[in-house]
Amino acid sequence: MKNNVLRQLIINYIFVILLIVLSMLLFMGVIDFANHVLAGNLVKDKYNAQMVVDRDFDIDLLSEIASVNGGIYFVSEELQVEHLRGIDPFKTRTFDTQSWTKFLTESQKGGVPYNINVSYSNLKRGWVIVVFPTSLRIEFGIVRNLNYVSVDREAVWSAIAAASIALILFISLSVFLLSKFTSYQFIRPLKTLKSAVSQIKEGHYDHRVEMSASKEFTDVAELFNQMAAQVESKQQKLISSEQHRQQLILDISHDLRNPLSVILGCSSLLKSPELTSEQSFKYASMIENHGLLAKDLIDQLFDLSRLQSVDFRLSLTEVEVFEWLRKRIATQIGVFEQGGYDYQVLISEERLIKSVDVFWLERVIFNLLDNTMRHNHPPLTIMIESYQDENAWVICISDDGIGVDPEMLEGIFDRYVSPSGGSGLGLAIAKKAVEAHGGSIRCINREKQGCTFEIRLP
Repeated sequence: MKNNVLRQLIINYIFVILLIVLSMLLFMGVIDFANHVLAGNLVKDKYNAQMVVDRDFDIDLLSEIASVNGGIYFVSEELQVEHLRGIDPFKTRTFDTQSWTKFLTESQKGGVPYNINVSYSNLKRGWVIVVFPTSLRIEFGIVRNLNYVSVDREAVWSAIAAASIALILFISLSVFLLSKFTSYQFIRPLKTLKSAVSQIKEGHYDHRVEMSASKEFTDVAELFNQMAAQVESKQQKLISSEQHRQQLILDISHDLRNPLSVILGCSSLLKSPELTSEQSFKYASMIENHGLLAKDLIDQLFDLSRLQSVDFRLSLTEVEVFEWLRKRIATQIGVFEQGGYDYQVLISEERLIKSVDVFWLERVIFNLLDNTMRHNHPPLTIMIESYQDENAWVICISDDGIGVDPEMLEGIFDRYVSPSGGSGLGLAIAKKAVEAHGGSIRCINREKQGCTFEIRLP
């Protein structure tokens, strides 16, 4: 990883340098082309000092130069300056030998904001200077004399070669060091992320990434930590689910063993030829009752499995829910009276139509009523209340019995087998069915005694 990143960065930087060099050469070519296009078309090329000398200081020519923003000077051999016409950028009116020599030398150098042309007039015994302001000038170049060979040629070429080698070495070292530094900025956070991935791969789901790097890497690290947290949470849920599954198998096996033992025992006894008809009926009844218990347990286990399936869907029907609930409760009145339970029913007279799965909602109501009667003994009053508040349709099933152990209250819907006997799958089924409707269910211990199961359907 390190070598690949470093190598790629070196290639990228060399490529960038080549692009810069090519761009500079292209720029120089464009400027040179522009200079050739403009050559002879600028006023400085149309009017020069020699033209003034040749035309013997023609007044019309001087006026014409002045009209295009030029200036004309005459410098006598005594180095006295006379401004003839046009602009006057040089305020001096006299030169000495040194300043005149300096003026002539510097007038031909780059960086002067004027185009200065000088020519000597034998007639006037002095120099004519024509000046034009520079609009824009870009000057660079290498000068070489092809007509004569300089004695300094070898020394110059040696100096150029040495400078070129030094420049290449400097650029190469700079590219390598810059690539090394940049690659380190990439490799360090990548190594941290690689180590973190290895930790997750080995099952250390609590591992988190901490790094000080650029925003892009810290964003990736944050996303990785969020992913690791989700993986850890799912892993914990899988472990918990597996524990529940194993416990469920043990509990169901234990719950099935009792009725199966009775069924097998009674079946063995029924083979005896000495049984009376009353004894045979008794054993057959026991087989039937315990068979029904086993069937009920298996049915509830199957229902819970259906509700937990990812393919499960409700079969919704529009129902006038208060009237529907009254009819469902009416079917249980005989069960209450036969068991010796008192009951109170307070169901709203309003008309409320909702889309519900009547099969599963009926299972919820009957499971809660069965749970209440299973874990309490007469005398007991069962209260069924239903009404509509601002946000939900509420169903409350209460009793004045023994209540629920506070330690069990929080996880009561997650238990598979009730500690007081019988299958606890009914509450788990009720919770899943209510949640499938988008609602919620909870168990509340009442202040004096008993408890309340409250269902809220939005």
